Amino acid sequence: PNIRLTKLVSVGRAKLGETISYTVLVSNTGNGVASNLTVRDSISAGLQIVPGSMSISVGSIAAGSPVSIWSIASLPANTSATLRFSAIATQEGILYNTASLSTTHVTVCTTIPVRFCKDEPISAVLNAPAGFSNYQWFLNGNAIPTANTSSYTATIIGEYSIRVNRNQCPSGSCCPIVIELDSVPQFVASVKPPTCVNSQPQANGQLVILNLGSLPTSYSYAIAEGSSFTLTNPTLTAVPTDGIIARNLAGDRPYVVRIYNDLGCFRDVKVDVVANCKCPVDLCMPVIIRKTKSRLQNP
Repeated sequence: PNIRLTKLVSVGRAKLGETISYTVLVSNTGNGVASNLTVRDSISAGLQIVPGSMSISVGSIAAGSPVSIWSIASLPANTSATLRFSAIATQEGILYNTASLSTTHVTVCTTIPVRFCKDEPISAVLNAPAGFSNYQWFLNGNAIPTANTSSYTATIIGEYSIRVNRNQCPSGSCCPIVIELDSVPQFVASVKPPTCVNSQPQANGQLVILNLGSLPTSYSYAIAEGSSFTLTNPTLTAVPTDGIIARNLAGDRPYVVRIYNDLGCFRDVKVDVVANCKCPVDLCMPVIIRKTKSRLQNP
């Protein structure tokens, strides 16, 4: 037998919370039968295996986290076997998945961007494994002068990578560390004015959030009465799917709506809830003129 181990990943770059698919392929390209093969598959921190997603074409699987054991009793010549599963990205940085068979180890990686809020200072400590004789950090493909140790503190956005011993990836895979800015998108706070009863405004004004994208439940909000957001420890509530964040607002006063994303970045929008319950000052009544018959008399 001649055994080959291959590891595949569906994406090299994903978002936090995205599902990533993995495939392990064991091939026997020799002329004899391979027996009693054991494949060890391990995931790094930041990956959560989707329950029930593991499937194999032959053998048995002992699913675990972070390590799963795939046993293949017999693999005939010129045949292959596959293991497939999915995992959810729960952590920013670089996520690894390694398959091992005897002395063969194959690693794949996926980059999950590290996000900082816009206008927030950037400081991210990047660490490479210790024990190598030479280190060089790169930013967007260019070597960073004096960045020649196993650790580097990134202070600007971009793609960071590390090479050790002149031109090697220290982990067996070469995914970059991506640092990017994040912010809450521009949104609209639409006002439905309070109704009136006997010229008195009622406390039933509404605020509706628009233009937050297709997943409004990934955002939360807080509302402060006044011309500025003054709440120090606001209670956050998920933005509902219909976008209505307030139904009982009194009229003739300002409010500030603050929307947060999952990272904690926020954006404020000031709105005025006005109840027009008073009669207009200069109201013109219509005058109807009807022409009647008249007789012209001689002087």
